[in-house]
Amino acid sequence: MMKRDDLPGESLAAYIIPEDSSEGIVVSLRRYLSNRLPEYMRPGVFVTLEDFPLTPNNKIDRKKLPAPTLDRTDLQVEYVEPQTPSEKILVDILNEAFLSDRIGIRDNFFELGGDSLLAVQILTEISKTFNRPMPVENFLQNPTIESLAQYLDTVPSLPESKEGSIDPNRALPNGFESGDLDSSYLTIDILDVAGKADDSLPTVDSVALAYIPDTFLKLTGLTRDVIVHNWLHGKPFVSNL
Repeated sequence: MMKRDDLPGESLAAYIIPEDSSEGIVVSLRRYLSNRLPEYMRPGVFVTLEDFPLTPNNKIDRKKLPAPTLDRTDLQVEYVEPQTPSEKILVDILNEAFLSDRIGIRDNFFELGGDSLLAVQILTEISKTFNRPMPVENFLQNPTIESLAQYLDTVPSLPESKEGSIDPNRALPNGFESGDLDSSYLTIDILDVAGKADDSLPTVDSVALAYIPDTFLKLTGLTRDVIVHNWLHGKPFVSNL
């Protein structure tokens, strides 16, 4: 097993030599390891070989191990082409993320070797492309393109709204006095982003709701939902469970 730089996310590659037939072995190994190892220690892809390449010293030559590719024989379902516009867009997003061109609408994200880091990357692209919120839990409940497209088609687009902007001269919300809030640890900058290039501002991949201070919400009169949906364009968010 080894970490490869040519794999998406933080996936490890496992190279195996089956004793008998390799049919179904990858699915069995994924199930076995999922109950025994944390995600970061589990291989994202499995490559079956007849023999390991060896060095002159009779050790495994890691440099000559083949680059992993998507092998549909390792999957439990037949390839099904996208049928709807949403499915076609999602296929393009996942093919790019997995460096593939053979992902079908019924392929399971996790059986393809997806991990949490790759999921955040994909969720970010989905939220941006569809202009819809894409919570992590909904993605986990819809791990195939077919079910994910059906979910996205039922979720309304994010409204084009100016809600969520801050008036630097606004009064505090009713019931709050300036002395009630300890904001000494906060630095709030009001930025005029009109006409600025996208790459001139910091980008985020996901939003940790627990790290948005309550004091900031009280000072601005905003909610965490408004910040995620309007400021951060529906980026995936993480909250305490």
